[in-house]
Amino acid sequence: MESLMNYICKHIWENKNYIIGIDGGTGAGKTTLTDELSHRLKAIGLSTLTLHIDDFIHKRNIRYDSSKDEWLCFYSLQWRYDYLINEILSNVKNKQSINKYIEMYDKKIDEYKEIKLVVESPYIILLEGVFLQRKELRKFLDYTIFIDVPRNVRD
Repeated sequence: MESLMNYICKHIWENKNYIIGIDGGTGAGKTTLTDELSHRLKAIGLSTLTLHIDDFIHKRNIRYDSSKDEWLCFYSLQWRYDYLINEILSNVKNKQSINKYIEMYDKKIDEYKEIKLVVESPYIILLEGVFLQRKELRKFLDYTIFIDVPRNVRD
């Protein structure tokens, strides 16, 4: 963690927003690392906002479309990348603050809830989830951390 913090602090310039992607398999420790990283960045005075790719998931009827192959649904129909990019990531890259309501998925009711996100520029978005290095998202990520944990060790 210390080398990661040193690297981030060395490469972060003032007055620029950043997106750090924390990618890896299910149960690899992405959320734990993201929480620890957020805590440490805030402790040194950097403004952070944590987002989870699963907050931008499609409703069940889209992501589990039985007329399509399972792999296609999981890889191509799972997440609302267009919404995430248009509503948040583009703002980050344009050095804009965020002060608006965003639709975030609530898995208990399979619906979207509007959540107000407020963060003043400059800030760091910590985006946690699987498949973050896809071409749709890659150009928005300033840094990517990939957690590689063998499947038999994951939670």
